Amino acid sequence: MKYYFAYGSNLNLFEMKNRCKDSIYLASTFLYDYELIFNKFLTIIPSKNSKVPIGIFKISENDELNLDIYEEYPSLYKKEIIKLNFNKEIIEGLIYIMNDFNKLEKPSKSYFNRCLEGYKNLNFDKIYLLDALKKCN
Repeated sequence: MKYYFAYGSNLNLFEMKNRCKDSIYLASTFLYDYELIFNKFLTIIPSKNSKVPIGIFKISENDELNLDIYEEYPSLYKKEIIKLNFNKEIIEGLIYIMNDFNKLEKPSKSYFNRCLEGYKNLNFDKIYLLDALKKCN
């Protein structure tokens, strides 16, 4: 099992469990010095003094393969391993980041609502999603 950091539609606990049967939700926290943007789907970009709500999961190898398919890896998203301070220790986790994020494009209503449901599941303020949506105007 390895750590996986989710920030978009995979925060939706129902969908995440359907997609990744072995996954275990551990906690919610923030990833600092990144911000959310939409390019049809969510991605993150480096941004000083910003933060992104994330869910921390433990996933199996099979879960990762299912995430690779869902995230259209390697064509749409790339995989990175990032470090995060969690419970007074540094952990390393897998995160998917869009390959081409040089344009801002609004998401479909259904995708946005799936992300919004995930924010509700983990008690995150929807302002982060709304701010990312405003950048698309």
